[in-house]
Amino acid sequence: VQGDQLFFVKKKIFSLFSCSLYFFNTVQSCIDMGNSGSSDISSCLLTEKEFLSLRKGDRIDHRDFIGMFAVAEITKVYYNRQGKVRIHYVEFPAKYDVDVDYYQSRHDVARARAISQRKSKGALSGYGKGRPVHIKPSPSDVSCGWIDGVITNRKGGQVQVKYLLQGRQQSKWVHLDNEYELRAPVVNHNNNNNNNRRNYRAANQSSDSGYHNHGSDGSYQFQQQQQQAQAQMQRQDQMTVRTQLLLDDTEKLLQLTRTYLDAANARKCSQDQLSIYNQKVVTGLTCFKMKVSGMSKNAKKEGIDFSTAFKSSLALIKIFENDYRTEFGDNAYLMQRLEPCLNYMRSVLVQENVPSLPYVDEYEFDAKVASSVISGINHAQNHVIPDRMHHVNTNSKQYKAQQQKLQRQYEQDGQTENVHTVNINGLTQDYNSSKIAFGQSKQVQQQRAEQDLNALRFQEPDLVNDGFDDDHDCQMK
Repeated sequence: VQGDQLFFVKKKIFSLFSCSLYFFNTVQSCIDMGNSGSSDISSCLLTEKEFLSLRKGDRIDHRDFIGMFAVAEITKVYYNRQGKVRIHYVEFPAKYDVDVDYYQSRHDVARARAISQRKSKGALSGYGKGRPVHIKPSPSDVSCGWIDGVITNRKGGQVQVKYLLQGRQQSKWVHLDNEYELRAPVVNHNNNNNNNRRNYRAANQSSDSGYHNHGSDGSYQFQQQQQQAQAQMQRQDQMTVRTQLLLDDTEKLLQLTRTYLDAANARKCSQDQLSIYNQKVVTGLTCFKMKVSGMSKNAKKEGIDFSTAFKSSLALIKIFENDYRTEFGDNAYLMQRLEPCLNYMRSVLVQENVPSLPYVDEYEFDAKVASSVISGINHAQNHVIPDRMHHVNTNSKQYKAQQQKLQRQYEQDGQTENVHTVNINGLTQDYNSSKIAFGQSKQVQQQRAEQDLNALRFQEPDLVNDGFDDDHDCQMK
C-alpha cells in the first residue's frame, strides 16, 4: 500500500492482501529505526539469526501498533513458516496476542527489555510531560513531514506524543532516542509560535506553552525568505519522490499484467491458478486507482500539479504496450486480456470516472489474517516506503532526469489517450468463481465504522480481564 493517501475499500482485506504483497516487499534494505543516526537503538534489534533461534518461552521486546515497545513471550514457533512466531505481551491479557513475522517487521523486534526498559541517552533524554516536540507520525507521508506535538506521558525512555493531523487529535508512542520519528522542535518565529501553542492547547487544554519571539523585523524577514526558498526546494524534492513512487507502482502493475498474460499464454497452469493471477491484476488496478485518486485530492488541497507525473506514468504504459504488441500482437487471446487492463490504467490517469472492481469472496477473515494484514501494512508504512523515499532523495538528480525523459517522450509522441468505457467483464474474464463481490462504498464503510465504535463505547466493562493500565488498554482497543 503506497501512496499519498491510504484507503480501505473492502472489509475483507485478505482477498486484497494476498494479492498486494508485491507492494510491501519491493525494497528489502534495512533502515535502523529509519535513520542511521539511531545506531544505539538499532544495536538493540534482533538479527535474523537471533530471531530464527527463538524458542517457546523466550522473551523479546516487540513494538505494538501504538508504537510502544513491550516485553513479550514466545508462545508458539511456526516451524512451517520460517521467521514467524506468536507472542504474548507479558503485562497484558491473551486477547492482545499477535503473530510476528520477522521478514515483515524486523525493525519492531529487539532483545528483551533492551528498548522497553532502556533509559534515554540522547539529546531528548530530559524531555518529559508538557514538552513540545516535532514528530513524524507516518514516515511514508511525504506531504506531512515533521509536525508539532506535545509529550503527554512518559514511561522510562518512551513517551506518548499527542498531535493534530488533518484536524483530528491523535497520539503515538516513540522512544526518545528514535531520531527518525522524534526530534526537538525547530525554533522559528511568529507562525511556528502560534502552531506550537495551538497544538499544546489541543493536547493538554492549557495555554502556558509556546516559544518567545525574538530578533528584529529585518532578521525575521530575512529568515522568512530563507524559509520560503527552503520550502520551495523541499516541494521540488517531494515532487520527485512522489512521482517516483507512482512510477514504481506503474511498473509493478505492468509486471503483474505481464505475469498474468504469460500464464494465460502458456496454457499449462490450471484455471484456479490463472484465476489467482487475474485477481492479482485486478487488485493491483484497485490499488493503482486509490493511489492516483489520493494524489489528485492532495494536489487540489496543496495547490500542486501532478500532470507531469501522470504523463510519465502514461509513457511507461505506452512503452510496455509497444513491446508486448511487437511480441504477441497477432495473438487475439492475449490482446483481449491486455487491452482492458491498460485501458483501466489510462482511464485512471486521465481522471475518468472508473467503476470499482470486484473481488472473489472466498476467503476466511479471522484474527490471524487481520494480524498478518496489519503487520504487513505497518511494515510498508514504517520501513519499505521510507527506505525507498530515502533512496530517491539521495539520488534525486538521477531520478528527476529519468522522469523528465519520460515526460518529453510522451509529449514528443503527441500522444492522446483514447480511453473508452471500462469493461469489467474483460478485466475479470478468468475469475474461476461464482462468489464475486464488490467493495462497499466509502459512505457505507463510515456508517459501519460508526456503528462498531458506538457498540464499543456502550459495551459493559470487563471487570475480570481489564485490571491493568487503563491508558494503554484504551489505546490498544
